[in-house]
Amino acid sequence: MMEPKAYYQLGVGNHTGVITDAKVIQPRFENSSARFEVKISAVTNNYGKADIYMEMSEDYTPDGTPRYQLALNTLAELGLPTPDMTKLNVLKGKPISFFGKESKGGYVNFYVSKNFDVEVDNKDANAKLAAMLGKSGSGAAKPSGNAFDPFGGNNDDDDVPFA
Repeated sequence: MMEPKAYYQLGVGNHTGVITDAKVIQPRFENSSARFEVKISAVTNNYGKADIYMEMSEDYTPDGTPRYQLALNTLAELGLPTPDMTKLNVLKGKPISFFGKESKGGYVNFYVSKNFDVEVDNKDANAKLAAMLGKSGSGAAKPSGNAFDPFGGNNDDDDVPFA
């Protein structure tokens, strides 16, 4: 019989994982002005777990955005198609990027991050690399001297054959 893996609470820093649960809960703090909170639970591929809480209140963030609007924007970015709390289950299984930050009280609070891995087309990557190497990206001239050319210049005469 296979022993179940133990989960551990993640610490300070950046993390990526998968959403395991999303639900509406009562405000956790007695003096909160939130009408409710959205709790997102996530797990990383190495069994780290975190709970992320989004306050649904009419209080304003320092930039003047209502907290509920900030939460709705984040939920939309995670994959909630409409601001409908009955549809939170669509977030289960979606990728999430988040970070842990230590509070003044010594607890680690988690926040959704916008640092999702966004795949870049390999040809676009080659064009960007060519630009960094001082080339035009397409039809680039061969480098002079013995400089390494990542885009060609290999005559294949020195390749080792597979056995």
